[in-house]
Amino acid sequence: PGMKLDRLGFALLRLYPERWRERYELEVRAVLEQSGLSAATLIDLLVGALDAHLHPAFAVPGVRRLRGSVVMALYCWIAFVVVGAGFAKATEDQPFRAAEAAHGLLGGAHIAVIALALLGGVVVVVAGAPIALRILFQAYRGDRALRRALLMLCIALGGFALLTAAVAALAQHSNGNGGLAGHAGFLVYIALGVVAAAVCGWSARKAVFTARLDWIELVAGTAGAWLLARLMTALTAAVILYTVVLAADAPGAAALSNGPLQFGTTLVLGCLAAAMALISAIALFTARWGRLALVR
Repeated sequence: PGMKLDRLGFALLRLYPERWRERYELEVRAVLEQSGLSAATLIDLLVGALDAHLHPAFAVPGVRRLRGSVVMALYCWIAFVVVGAGFAKATEDQPFRAAEAAHGLLGGAHIAVIALALLGGVVVVVAGAPIALRILFQAYRGDRALRRALLMLCIALGGFALLTAAVAALAQHSNGNGGLAGHAGFLVYIALGVVAAAVCGWSARKAVFTARLDWIELVAGTAGAWLLARLMTALTAAVILYTVVLAADAPGAAALSNGPLQFGTTLVLGCLAAAMALISAIALFTARWGRLALVR
């Protein structure tokens, strides 16, 4: 069976474009002979052949997986930041500051949330900087596909920044009391924020899969995705701890109405924690999926 898999794997290499085979085939053959083939490797080879025809970078099998891992880590982080903004908004008022000052564990959980969020941002910047700089350089040198992707990214970020400024100005003008219209406007704002995040995610994926990236840059991005997934998991645990302690030690603050739909704070924080847990699970899975490409 092993010999049959080896022959099938080498045969699949013939599906790749000629330019790809001239550059990578001998190297990939050597790797396959050393590590052996599995059913998962054959699937990687087959999907990689399709990817090499669709993308100008002619990605080597495994590199496609690293790119996907980096992109999914970015998607998860964007979603996590959106949900985290909901946590910050839900716990921004004075009753929560007072409860945190009165209960050390609650205050510690809040500090942990802030510290882990900042650390996650640092990991994104450090691990993503080499990839981002390479993409910017290639766009500057005239890669039209990258320029279009970056233009869409700038439009989404700029439009959402202007919208945020307008909403902040309106909220200040109405002294934060917009009634039903204000709540409806806030929901529309959240929906437009989700659209902007989706455009940013699409632009980032297009850029990462189009750019000609070195192996070391993708390895650094994958390592960052692995660390970021664990930071998101720890941050989720801190949010869960905050929610539990708030309900136990500060029931008055926990019972406050929160959000545009005026749900109780405990319910809002519980939903946010569940969303964070789901995002963290996806991040952990995709980070492991990317790391497998490094050991095969």
